Amino acid sequence: MTSRPVVLALVLGALASSTALAGTDDQKKEQVVAKQAAQDGFRICNLTGQPVEVAKATYSARRAVEESFVSEGWYQFEPGQCQVLWAGKLQYRYYLVFAQNKQVNREWKGDIPVCVGHDAFTLKSAVCRSDQYRRLFMQVDTRDSDNWTYNLRP
Repeated sequence: MTSRPVVLALVLGALASSTALAGTDDQKKEQVVAKQAAQDGFRICNLTGQPVEVAKATYSARRAVEESFVSEGWYQFEPGQCQVLWAGKLQYRYYLVFAQNKQVNREWKGDIPVCVGHDAFTLKSAVCRSDQYRRLFMQVDTRDSDNWTYNLRP
């Protein structure tokens, strides 16, 4: 007779621990979903071994003509560093990027002229003011992905 309460206690203990494990599985699933959401976006990684600065831009025909381009910079990247420049699920297929390493006179560029500033900037115009200048941005095709990583290589 004394073994029946012990068996009952063991069964109840096993049920309680399996419920706790189910909760742990749910928490793990939530962490995975949160991690995936945090990974969505357009990320740049500096694989050059030297500091690099980056400017970004988008173009949208849906915006007013005078604000069709939006550009921002300069983002500082240390060697080996990755940063998300556009967070969340990507809204466009094409993103514009320009990067430079002034120490070795190296540029990662394309053929799309975009206005930039000498210091940190956010511009909403395709027309440069007198204190701005143009850089040739490259167009990165994300193929309508939710996230993208572009690696700057030496």
